[in-house]
Amino acid sequence: MNVNHLPPEVLTNIFSCLTKLDLLRNTSQVCSYWNGVALCSDLWIILNLIKFSDEDFDLCFQHFPRIGQFVQNLLIKSDHLMKLFSNGINYDLPNIANLQIINYLPGNEKDVCLNIVNSYSKLTSIRLRIFRSADFVGCLTVFNKIQFRDFDISISKGANDAILNQCLDQFISKQKDLRNLSIQSSDLQNQTICKTLRHATQLNDLVLSNCTGIDSQSFDGLINPCHLTSIDLTSTNIDDDGINNIASSAKNLKTLHILLCTKLSDVGVKYIAKHCSGLENLQIYNIPPVGRGIQLYPETLKALGSGCSQLKHLCMVNCPKLDDTGIRNLVEHCNNLKFLEIQSECFSNNGLLAVSEYSKCLFHIDIIGLDFDVTTIEHLLLNHRHLQFVSINRCGNLEKLNLIKNQQLLCFVEKRRSLIEKHSHVKKIEFLNSDMNESSLEQLVTFCPDLRSISCSGNEMLDQKEEIENIFRKSRFLKKINIDGHVCQRKDFIYRRK
Repeated sequence: MNVNHLPPEVLTNIFSCLTKLDLLRNTSQVCSYWNGVALCSDLWIILNLIKFSDEDFDLCFQHFPRIGQFVQNLLIKSDHLMKLFSNGINYDLPNIANLQIINYLPGNEKDVCLNIVNSYSKLTSIRLRIFRSADFVGCLTVFNKIQFRDFDISISKGANDAILNQCLDQFISKQKDLRNLSIQSSDLQNQTICKTLRHATQLNDLVLSNCTGIDSQSFDGLINPCHLTSIDLTSTNIDDDGINNIASSAKNLKTLHILLCTKLSDVGVKYIAKHCSGLENLQIYNIPPVGRGIQLYPETLKALGSGCSQLKHLCMVNCPKLDDTGIRNLVEHCNNLKFLEIQSECFSNNGLLAVSEYSKCLFHIDIIGLDFDVTTIEHLLLNHRHLQFVSINRCGNLEKLNLIKNQQLLCFVEKRRSLIEKHSHVKKIEFLNSDMNESSLEQLVTFCPDLRSISCSGNEMLDQKEEIENIFRKSRFLKKINIDGHVCQRKDFIYRRK
């Protein structure tokens, strides 16, 4: 069958696997039929130019009169956006609804924002990075003309915080349908957030990371129930009472990030467990002074597991009392965990064995703790065939890894082939501070044929070029092996020519 006889819908589906540069440089140049399909609407709804070089952008720039009418979501660097404005191409993008500018705007921020407002009449979502809060005040006066659903702003340096908060109050008061709000500024004040939460009753997602002026007063008088489903309080001064106000009011809370919140304790975590039964994503990253901060005692984790049994994504880093008993208390109730990150000097082999035993849905596991035994690693890989990322430090006796033999024994004992797939689907494995030899690497690539990357220790392997080449030949998809920081690339072993 001639490929040109394929209907446009089929070709569009095929072309969707290509990058935007491939579409512009190659696919659109084949013939007039392919040109019409490659530059069609379905392929250009989302246009990400963040990683484009100046040369790549110039190529895309030439096609804006053709493809610009289809673009609805644009991710772009500020200097490239300025080039659009200076050449009048911004009017060839009439349907932009989502604009994300990933680096700081150059000078004349107010004029830039005025250009944005005048050019993109359908804009409902924006992400900006501004160097000074004084410049942001000018931008807000321009943005009052637009009704946003998503507003994301980051301000690097402060100026007059009173004027900033006053202008932000006025801006929020005019937003009737604001759903997602993200503000990163040390100048933000409690009363501004209080007014925002009372006015923006449809708000679902609130991000206040790095707002050091925010504490529990921001959430006093929070409407009960409120519509918040996701809150990020990273590096704020929220305490246990503030968490209690949030948890008791946000009945539908799904995501909560409390990273680097040094005023929180286990009491706050218990409030979360008591009120947030539907919580799915919880991230705790703790760097407390001695005797302060979230400790995560076993009874705290037992309450968390019982109260938040729907957890799917859990991150617990630098919590001094996080140990094996606490982890077992947690995973006995949280059977739906897919992403797990643990970093604790009290977490050891028994805790990892409990995770392997109870958390059957794991997709991503990242563990830093005490020494782990090779039999526990085997148990983890053998019983979690849908794992795609594994990172575990200090694994002893990895030279004795024997997944193939143990897989055969497991199949014989289970006698239920429906539960035992042919192989693991892990794509990336990191055994940090753990020595491996040729035999254990062969075991991994044989049992995990989808592997793309392996990181481990083992200085004796660095000089064994033939053995490393043999590992690459046994794995179809393996791209690199990182041994003690020395990266061995597949192309240097398989595709080299004499």
